[in-house]
Amino acid sequence: MPQPNTPISLHKSQPDLVHIQKLFEKGSYRKALFQSKKALKLLPERPDLHGVAAHSAFQVGNVDEAINHYKTAISIQGKGGVYSTQLADLYAKMGDFDAAITHFSDRLRTTPQDARACHGLGQVLSQTGKRMEALTILAEAVQIDPTNPKYFSSLGRAFRDAGMTDQALNSFEIARQLDPDDVVHYLNSIRSCYSIGQAARGFEILSEAEEKWPKDASLQAAKGVILAALGQKEAAKIAYLTAISLDPNNSGAFYNYLNVASQQEYLKVEAGLRALLKQNPESSDLGYLQFALAKIEQQHGHYADAYQALKTGNRLRKAHLNYDISQDASLFQDIKAQFDGEVTPNTTSSPDDPTPIFITGLPRSGTTLTEAILARHARVTPMGELGVLSQVVRRCYTNRTGLSAKQGADLRAEYLAAIPETDEKPDMFTDKMPLNFRLIGYIASAMPTAQIIHVQRDARANCWSIFNHYFSSTGMGFAYDPDDIVQYYHMYKDLMDFWMDRFGDRIVTLDYEALVADQEKTTRNLIKDLSLTWDDNCLTPERADHMVRTASAQQVRKQVYAGSSQTWRAFEPFAGDWLERVKSLD
Repeated sequence: MPQPNTPISLHKSQPDLVHIQKLFEKGSYRKALFQSKKALKLLPERPDLHGVAAHSAFQVGNVDEAINHYKTAISIQGKGGVYSTQLADLYAKMGDFDAAITHFSDRLRTTPQDARACHGLGQVLSQTGKRMEALTILAEAVQIDPTNPKYFSSLGRAFRDAGMTDQALNSFEIARQLDPDDVVHYLNSIRSCYSIGQAARGFEILSEAEEKWPKDASLQAAKGVILAALGQKEAAKIAYLTAISLDPNNSGAFYNYLNVASQQEYLKVEAGLRALLKQNPESSDLGYLQFALAKIEQQHGHYADAYQALKTGNRLRKAHLNYDISQDASLFQDIKAQFDGEVTPNTTSSPDDPTPIFITGLPRSGTTLTEAILARHARVTPMGELGVLSQVVRRCYTNRTGLSAKQGADLRAEYLAAIPETDEKPDMFTDKMPLNFRLIGYIASAMPTAQIIHVQRDARANCWSIFNHYFSSTGMGFAYDPDDIVQYYHMYKDLMDFWMDRFGDRIVTLDYEALVADQEKTTRNLIKDLSLTWDDNCLTPERADHMVRTASAQQVRKQVYAGSSQTWRAFEPFAGDWLERVKSLD
């Protein structure tokens, strides 16, 4: 928690207060708390003394006492003073976001130009999922104080969460320019370049950062991620191993190394991984490591131990995300309700605009391979998982039923405007966000020229692959519990049936098993269904040179092969019950 701007107004006639302030300033919080409480018996109406007592109490772990002192300071000073901001900060740290919003708002009603309060409120709004409100208030913070790199960094994260990737990178770059001595700003810029596929720019920033911090493990881990996405597997392995040597506690580097290493190379990190697990790291890291441990146990043929590691890792990940499937169930109901009403498709389009190809389906269904196939076509530019459409839908549609042609036109315009810039304007581009299957109705109604692909895969293979992977995205909460996966799969099938009834003529269905069984025939049919001319390059997706920013990055660099949908069978003795429940839904 930040220190009060002016903890005590000093007077030469009050030497005890001078002593309290000195204790406070050097971090002797227990002594400062004791002395400030002693002074308050004589000066109970001093809000600054209560402020010092509150901050000191929080620092020594007396949260309730800190809250009471802040509330007393506010009652003396009045709502909206500086102590409203400090109490709001405390509530935000405690996770009581409603109380934090109340007190930040009190402060901004009286002092709307308080950048710190704007920033604090924006961060809380981001954490509660109110992304557009967060963007507005965080933008206000940087306008009030355009010299604070922390404010630009928070704005960048808000843009990133809203799918506005170009704006996110711009904000992170400003933060980096304002504070070039903080490696975090470099990492934010590098990761943003990665997320929008700007590998060259990302490497430029990375090289500059490596000169300043040659032994920073996080930079090496980020370097590995970009190299892996570009298919430079050997260089990626070196970067990950370097990160691990610099920081043996870097759990992400362990997991990502195992994603690119051969099973014979697992031994290079196995001892370090097991040692790290014994240290009982924080639960979020422990979940990451359990997924890594599962890979090693599977390599040894210890399937029971591998499944136990997966269960532990999934349980921890779900708890970290605080996921409840009722949230997704409600979302699916709202989407269907939107299209149970009157829908008037937008028919306007511009011949100058690029044509989006939406590749949808459950995660791990084969969407990455599908994009790699299309990426080899001369007319198609691969854009990866854009994350734009869901944010545009959230901004455009507040009504629960019905859809007008104007709303569709607005959605189309906003979506195309939010697409990251490329060196050359694409003719056609892919948006490979699998969960866009939820939004097929919006695509079909708003974008008359858009192509929609639905990739489907054997239910058990698909759902096992989901359970077997750690997803960096926070939007995959359903993936970490077998019962949730079964229920989500049922909701997915139901919604796809709903879309096929209404927009079946707009949806191209691609069967993953058919693709790997007869690659050429299925690929030719796909290209024909998309009204594209045939391109022989589409038969060599493993040669695609675009960045692949998904868990399938390494698989897609290999030639298409049959048998990938059978790996779940080794775990059938342990997961057979819930996998059979999934199969019964097909």
